[in-house]
Amino acid sequence: MRLKRKIPEINSSSSADIAFLLLIFFLLTTSMEKEKSLSHSLPEKKDETLNPKEIKERDVFEITIQADNSILYHDEEIEPENIKELAEIFIANPYENINLPEKFETDIPSFGKRRITQNHLFLIQISPKAEYQTYIDVQSQILAAYNKLRNELSIQKWGKKYMDLPQEQQAVVLQIYPYKLSEAELKEGNNS
Repeated sequence: MRLKRKIPEINSSSSADIAFLLLIFFLLTTSMEKEKSLSHSLPEKKDETLNPKEIKERDVFEITIQADNSILYHDEEIEPENIKELAEIFIANPYENINLPEKFETDIPSFGKRRITQNHLFLIQISPKAEYQTYIDVQSQILAAYNKLRNELSIQKWGKKYMDLPQEQQAVVLQIYPYKLSEAELKEGNNS
């Protein structure tokens, strides 16, 4: 008669510990690629129907992003870094230049009567073949211009940056510097 031998069991508790430590190591050292996007909130729906206004050429800051990622400002090539300064002047029109958006006297809470550019508009025309990063660069420069103007106004009036203001004061600043942007796709014949 043969004796049955017992097969010794392998202690797997230390293997589970090692596997768990490896998992934690890889989770901590691996960087996930973040999605590139811009966060915007949609404007609230207004019940009133507005008659379309005639947009004057002086009120439009036109930027074209070509298929080769070149950026045109009113048909002249421009670097993305130069957009911010031009956008600041366009939004504020500090010297009331007749080639920039017209200023209108408006009654603003906490400020009283103030001359602001109500009808300014940024128009970005994008080739479908252009890289998304170029579009992000252009929008970032426009947003930086708005942020700078809003911060300067907020610090001048309340001694705080725009993002540090209470919501009511932010709303007042937005009346003076509202974000106005329109986007359109370039038609195939218009881009290079």
